[in-house]
Formats: sequence, C-alpha cells, structure tokens
Amino acid sequence: MPTDWNKRLAPFYVPLIADILDEIGITKNVLRHEIEPIYAEAKVAGVAYPARMRKLPKFPEYSPVGEDWADLLVEMLESVGEGQVFVVETGDCVEAATWGELMSNAVKTRGALGAISDGAVRDVPKILEIQPPFPVWGRGFNPTDSKGRIGVTEFGDITVKCGGVTVRPGDIVFGDLDGVVVIPQEKAEEVVSEAEERFEKEKGFRQEVRDGVPVSKALAKYKVL
Repeated sequence: MPTDWNKRLAPFYVPLIADILDEIGITKNVLRHEIEPIYAEAKVAGVAYPARMRKLPKFPEYSPVGEDWADLLVEMLESVGEGQVFVVETGDCVEAATWGELMSNAVKTRGALGAISDGAVRDVPKILEIQPPFPVWGRGFNPTDSKGRIGVTEFGDITVKCGGVTVRPGDIVFGDLDGVVVIPQEKAEEVVSEAEERFEKEKGFRQEVRDGVPVSKALAKYKVL
C-alpha cells in the first residue's frame, strides 16, 4: 500500500524537515522564500507531479491562439492522480498567472492535494472558497490570463526546477506558512522516520522551557534547539 505522506507529515512543520535534510547533506532543497501560500493555514504533503510552462514568443504581450490552445493544459489537469501535488516550473513568471481557481477545482476532483508554482497565481478569493481548502503556493498574485502568454509544454514524467530546487516525479513536497521543502524520494522514509523522533524531542524541549527549565538543561536532555 502506498505511503500516505500527507498523513505522516501532517503533525510536522517545514523547518523540522529542512533541518533533517541539512544534517544528511541535502542542503539546497528549500524553495526560494518568495514562494508563499495564499493563506496562512495552508499545509500540504504529497508526491510531486511536475509540470513545465513556457512563455509564448510575444510574451508579455498577448498572442492570438487557436482553438486547440487548451488541449495540453486539459491533458495535464486530467492526468494527475490521488495524493499528488502539482509542482509547476514557469521560469519565475509573474507577468501572467500560471495557476488559478478553475485549475484548482479541476485537479482537486482527481485527488490532487495542492499546487506549487514558481510563478504568479490568480482567482485567489475563489480558490479560498473551495471546501475543504485547496492549498496553493506562488510568487505573488496577478489577474492577467496565461492564455496567449504562457502555456504548458511538458508534465508528468519530467524533472523540473521550481523555486531553484530540482523536483523529480515521486519526490515528496511539503509546504506550510514557512515555505516549501522537497524530500528526495529515496530519502523520504529515512527523513520522515527521523522527523517522528525529532518531533517528540522538540515537544519535550518546548514544554520544559515553558515550565521554567533552563535552556542549557533542556538542550542537554533533548539535544535540540
């Protein structure tokens, strides 16, 4: 049975995972800080589903497009599976939106857990109406349509670079208000198992210092800070 990464990572927070990756020598797997969630409580963990979008020749001007302009976009939206999280490489496009509300509704019905784009997001108030919530991360908001400006080129079994981090299909992405971290698939079990142990230590440290125990004593006991 496939691991439910969303459930296993749910109690944790992104800095905890980033710290563990640092300690095993994976030091550049946090997406750039400009990529933020559209609401503070947003949280997601799941299997990466990579996609790539590219600017059209006249970008940022609008280019006339044929009737088939949405074919590849629709194919992408209909190809995502249960427990996956879209990770969209856009070349840091903020001059037009690269994710929106209709896309969010379309992939949520297929079991996608969220979307992370290194470009701009639009339709934010309508995305916030989705229940249960659909978490989305981006580099800011822009109401400008992607149609005629930027389009899907590849998706699925590809490797992308989103927010400065290489993401492969099957890697685990974990996002919250602090940001987004990518766990290489071959390290996922090791990292999450360590997180489960570290989480309990941090909980113990937190409670003891709140109860007045000196930081030095709590650090000596739990080995976390």
